[in-house]
Amino acid sequence: TSLRLAYIEADPSSLFVSNLDHGPPERIGTISLQNLGLSWSPDGQWIAFVSERGGNSDIYVIRPDGNDLINVSHDEGRDSRPTWSPDSRWITFESDRDGQLDLLLVRPDGSDLYPLASHPSADFGAVWSPDGRWIAFESLRTGNRDVWAVHPDGSGLTNVSHRANVDSSPVWSPPIEFPFHPVRVGAVVGGLLIGASIRRWSHTKRR
Repeated sequence: TSLRLAYIEADPSSLFVSNLDHGPPERIGTISLQNLGLSWSPDGQWIAFVSERGGNSDIYVIRPDGNDLINVSHDEGRDSRPTWSPDSRWITFESDRDGQLDLLLVRPDGSDLYPLASHPSADFGAVWSPDGRWIAFESLRTGNRDVWAVHPDGSGLTNVSHRANVDSSPVWSPPIEFPFHPVRVGAVVGGLLIGASIRRWSHTKRR
């Protein structure tokens, strides 16, 4: 399979896919420039994006060839920032449909939509761990901007940074295949790098 590149043309706001080895780019759909959120599924089968074609900001998926367009979020609220799970079976996105910014999960066919760790304060910025077992995100639920992590089913909710400072920008380490236990070192938590925290779940040393 050739390497493909998806990108946005600003005027008119359109989604293009280019196969750099075979011919010119192909226009496959329109996209909202108010809520940019272009995201290619890890298996290469879908592109998620934000569009206002239905009158409000929704999450759509489409095949790279322009077929099988699906509105997966279907709501009058503003939905944005789609992010794929590593196995391409789920999409997380942000929505204000309940009056505050929440994170929701949905299947690429639009089924099984549910909120992730819903709270009256804002949750945003979902980042999947490489093994798909955790979703890190930023939240104001303590009154401070902290980095949290939770399993995709909503269990295991953990305040990772838990500090008075503003903590942000979580980034996961590559996959780890050996056991780990909590200790305080460096700027990583459970393989999760955070902007202003200094806690880590470090890994046992390999002998």
